[in-house]
Amino acid sequence: MISEKWFKEKLALIDNNESRKKLGDEVYLKNYCDLIKAYLLRSNYQEALRIFQKINPNSVRHFPKIYTLYEACATELFPQTLLEQSLLQKIQAINLWGGSIFNYFQERKIEEVYVVGNWHDRRLLESILIDSKYSCFDIKQYYSLDYEWILFLKTGSLGSIRLTSIKNIESKNKNSYFLNVHTSNFSDAQKKLSDLGVENIVDIDTILKEVFVKSIVINQLNKISNTFNVPILICMQPWHLDIKNRTEHEQNLASISTIRSLLEKDKNFSIPALARFGVDYDYICAVTDIWIGSVKQGVHYLHNRSSQYVNVVNHARLTTDQPEKYDHTIYIFGSSVAYGIGSEDADTISSYLQRIINLNNKKYLVMNYANFSAHQYDLGINFIKEFKFKQGDIILWISHLDIYSSFPETKNIKLLDNRSIFDRPHDLGEIFIDKSHPNKIGNEVIAQHIYEKMLKDNLFAFKKDLELLENQETNRSKEKMLIPVSEYENLEKYKALLREHKADCTGKIGSIVVNCNPFTMGHKHLISYAASKVDYLYLFVVEEDKSFFPFTDRFELVKKGVAEFPNITVIPSGRFIISSLTFAAYSSKAELQDEIIDPSDDVEIFATHIAPTLGITRRFAGEEPLDNVTRQYNNAMRRILPQHGIEFEVIVRKESGGAVISASRVRALLEKKQFDEIAEIVPETTLIYLKERFG
Repeated sequence: MISEKWFKEKLALIDNNESRKKLGDEVYLKNYCDLIKAYLLRSNYQEALRIFQKINPNSVRHFPKIYTLYEACATELFPQTLLEQSLLQKIQAINLWGGSIFNYFQERKIEEVYVVGNWHDRRLLESILIDSKYSCFDIKQYYSLDYEWILFLKTGSLGSIRLTSIKNIESKNKNSYFLNVHTSNFSDAQKKLSDLGVENIVDIDTILKEVFVKSIVINQLNKISNTFNVPILICMQPWHLDIKNRTEHEQNLASISTIRSLLEKDKNFSIPALARFGVDYDYICAVTDIWIGSVKQGVHYLHNRSSQYVNVVNHARLTTDQPEKYDHTIYIFGSSVAYGIGSEDADTISSYLQRIINLNNKKYLVMNYANFSAHQYDLGINFIKEFKFKQGDIILWISHLDIYSSFPETKNIKLLDNRSIFDRPHDLGEIFIDKSHPNKIGNEVIAQHIYEKMLKDNLFAFKKDLELLENQETNRSKEKMLIPVSEYENLEKYKALLREHKADCTGKIGSIVVNCNPFTMGHKHLISYAASKVDYLYLFVVEEDKSFFPFTDRFELVKKGVAEFPNITVIPSGRFIISSLTFAAYSSKAELQDEIIDPSDDVEIFATHIAPTLGITRRFAGEEPLDNVTRQYNNAMRRILPQHGIEFEVIVRKESGGAVISASRVRALLEKKQFDEIAEIVPETTLIYLKERFG
């Protein structure tokens, strides 16, 4: 327990300039930090802040230990706010998707940019500086709202940045823009800058809204449209604040974000937009139940569910009235409003749209793959990238966010602004069950607006200049790898080879394709699991010699590694399973991690030629948390194989020492000749081979 006497002595010490001379700067500043920490222990933040503000940040920079104490005090006094955390996450996401916050200025041809922040904005300032360096954008000057100080960066060679007081601002011309990073009070910073004659001020939050949506949604949707030659309609959905001349109920919607929590507290809670249909409490609970899903490798999959009113099948909300025969598909992606929170299956936007399509004799199937909440757009985009679209298909992106309106329509991406369709007066009654989700009447109106927009923009007969399409860099992952006529004879020869290896077995036949570069205990785990689930297993080893270990060695290691299993045959994959002919991207995985790739040819060839030859009805693959190309290959199998009556199962990979066992891990250890560590994750046959060749 710190005594009052101690506090008085410390306060007297730091207020005495003579003490500083006697003790020296380092000890003197340590007393400041000790006093701040003591006040924080007492939860006296006001006094701790008063003492903290007496320290000039520049005075501690010469003393690493003191600077560490000072930083610790600052972190406790100015913890990361939810707003700051959100902004930092958005900057990181933008960078991961290949964008930069400075795209905002570059697109407007603005070259003179200044940044304004304060001490507690230091994390954002550092992130902005790093972004500017990587995007080669020159920030003219950093300014502080208060005193001048230096920010020491934790990121390696970037060093430090000096923040000059805004009182020293000189450049106020119309071409100068000031980026306001003062998150604790944007308006206060704007006022101070305006008082100094600064005209062009833009908040970091405003920039991020635009750049975030463009980097993660607009650019990615455009890339998908170009890749598959399909049109995309972005629908901006209304919510209660968009309504003009709101009713009393609509004015009160701001306090209703989740109906379920209110219903759990009060079973008699009235929801006029649903009560008007005479539904009971159980019905309302059923249709307003939140969706359940899980994120795997950056993709959010809805869990399947079966109930009277709400059903999810194969990660898609059930759309009613779907035709048995159709030519093309309308894919709906989006947030919970597209999913249909508050509506039973027959009353969602997708079901109303399907009925409108049917009435107008359009041969389209509508699928509802809405899968994200609020503004989690990256989950929606990652999900879209799992699909293979065909020319003639249409993609609908349905969510809230008025920022879409700032992007002009293009030939392949159209915009539908639904935000004003429920302005009063109208005779539709109460529409919204909460602040963002309409009832079935609202969904029907929205579906009709969507259909009319699709007709107006001729999306049902969308065509694009294919010559231009082929010149798009994004189209390189879609180059169609159909088997040339010259390869037909080779395919038949390979199928004849397979028939020679065909086992005399009438039970469940499985398969797994492996590269094994080299064969590890992880591979053995996958193969052992697969072999236990079928009566017979065909193990294909990738034959193309583009791996570190030659095919002949890999093939022998696999045969030796699985010799104990009586129900396995090991076969070379030939030119028709994961080869440059069927899946060229596989051998260039490192360069294509950020690309949308199309492995469907390889999967289709397997399903139509390889599997029938051997009677294969089940295929296995190891999960792939890191490699985006292999993950897309797995997802292509998940979509395509069941269409040919072939089950597909992903097997969880084996771990050792807290990390997944992988061939790349073995190769890394091999480079350092760490055979003891290698011995823990490879079979003895592989270890002997590695020691003989590299020991």
